[in-house]
Amino acid sequence: MLDFIKMNRFTFFIIHFLISCCVALVASYFVFFIWYPYPLYRALGVVDIAVIVFAIDVILGPILGFIIYDKTKASLKFDIFVIILIQFSAFIYGLYTLNQARPLYLVFAGYNFETVRKNELIDGGDTVDFFSAIFQKPEFVSLNSNYYESRKNLLISKTNLRDTSFYTPFYLKNGTEHSVLVGIPLLNRFNSEKSVQSVVQKYPNADSWVPLRANNLDMVVLFSKEERKLIAAVDLRPW
Repeated sequence: MLDFIKMNRFTFFIIHFLISCCVALVASYFVFFIWYPYPLYRALGVVDIAVIVFAIDVILGPILGFIIYDKTKASLKFDIFVIILIQFSAFIYGLYTLNQARPLYLVFAGYNFETVRKNELIDGGDTVDFFSAIFQKPEFVSLNSNYYESRKNLLISKTNLRDTSFYTPFYLKNGTEHSVLVGIPLLNRFNSEKSVQSVVQKYPNADSWVPLRANNLDMVVLFSKEERKLIAAVDLRPW
């Protein structure tokens, strides 16, 4: 086991920094590949927040440890414990906040998809806590017939988009979903031709799209009408 008291200041700083980097790398995998997979981290504007959270862990913690480290201090063990506790607590709180605000569902709302954050969900019989959904990626869903009946009969507001009891797995039908799909050429009106061509080359089967509404940047969800398949959310503007 490492004995921090016998180290010099620089050795302690390097070890503290490397451990912090390893923790940040694991956390960044969850943030950018599971909770906010590309392009959703841009759509929801979480990059700056994530950078702050990781900076506290990787930079601020080791620097504070470097400043207070002095082998001659009788309270060194306590001081190191306090700094690591503060560093860990701030980091965990930041991750918890990112987890709670992440898009757990991309809900098809008639003419477009809307992002529904984890902390916006209304309990529809499903309990969604930090640990049960930690490995769950955003899921594309539709609203079932009960949702539309509720709106028609009871004039329930749009907040019902957040009620998981109205969700059903998304699939492309010949009805409303199929009729709202827009042709790829229209994307050239709102994006550079180079950007559109890059996406088309990456997804050659894509022939249509619908908008994806998000709080930071609205994006596009690509479809293949011919294959009746949802392909991917991409970083293009729908308007």
